[in-house]
Amino acid sequence: MYSLAIDQFERVAELRFPTLIDPALRKTEESHPTHIVTQYIIDRPRTIEGLKEELREQLTLIFLYHWRPTRAVEAGQSLCYFGKPSGQLMYKLNFVANYAGKVDEVSVTVFDSIELLRSALIKELDHIAGLGGDLRRRSEKDFRIDFF
Repeated sequence: MYSLAIDQFERVAELRFPTLIDPALRKTEESHPTHIVTQYIIDRPRTIEGLKEELREQLTLIFLYHWRPTRAVEAGQSLCYFGKPSGQLMYKLNFVANYAGKVDEVSVTVFDSIELLRSALIKELDHIAGLGGDLRRRSEKDFRIDFF
């Protein structure tokens, strides 16, 4: 089942995010009972701000959060987007800036259901909020609307 979900995601990603996700650059894959996590190498590393600008044009992606451990350091920043919830393909994209402040890989999580996606996003937001630092996130109101 999950190999079908990843195949479906990769077909969609090649059309929507051709500069970010190349199936030939798949690095790892972890299967879990409710989801699968796959990592892809990004062949042209970019800054978090560059990614945000690039992804802003993607109408099928929803911004979840941008977290910075401190304003003084580019390394360690993280960024999360998720696909508009639908009955066909539920996924989230996670990016983390490396020691040089560049994002050189993307972690993609594909879920079995909208409920599992929503639950995972809530847990991730709670975890990130507990880390301190500078967090910019989607509003609670907009997040609820995304799933109704």
